[in-house]
Amino acid sequence: MRYPDQGLAIEALCNLEDIGSVVERLTQGVADIYLADVVAISSAGSAPATPARVPLSAEQLASKAGLYREASSEELLQISVRDGKLMGSAGAGHDVSWELIPVNANRFVISGTTIALDFVPATAGRGQEMHVIGERPNPDVFQRVNEVALSSRELRPFEGEYISATRGHVHARSA
Repeated sequence: MRYPDQGLAIEALCNLEDIGSVVERLTQGVADIYLADVVAISSAGSAPATPARVPLSAEQLASKAGLYREASSEELLQISVRDGKLMGSAGAGHDVSWELIPVNANRFVISGTTIALDFVPATAGRGQEMHVIGERPNPDVFQRVNEVALSSRELRPFEGEYISATRGHVHARSA
């Protein structure tokens, strides 16, 4: 984010791919603080209007939950239901998450952004998809990843200790 007339440039570096909306809010917040006396650029004034929320049942929300994968980049997005709201997070975890506001039964908008997620129901021969619109010039298409539940017998070959060279940490795995 650059403000050349005010002599300010803000850049945020992070270890996660594709958290553009979070970084945008952070850099806008920094700009608001540094430029508060110089120019009125309030993030509240520049933030997109919150769309009207459409009420959805718990079943409708749960039908969207799961892990989604974009094939070309192998990017993962985790969608979950928490406190009656659909939430999204980058990767397979739930660490940093954002609320998904329902604008109809299959379209959600990431709170505070213009980024929309369209959930496309499964059809014969094609699983459920999620299309991310508004973050890049072309929509990103994510396929839902089917969860696998392995029995103790199937997990037994993976028993043992696993060592993380980068974290210096040992993890014991038992079936």
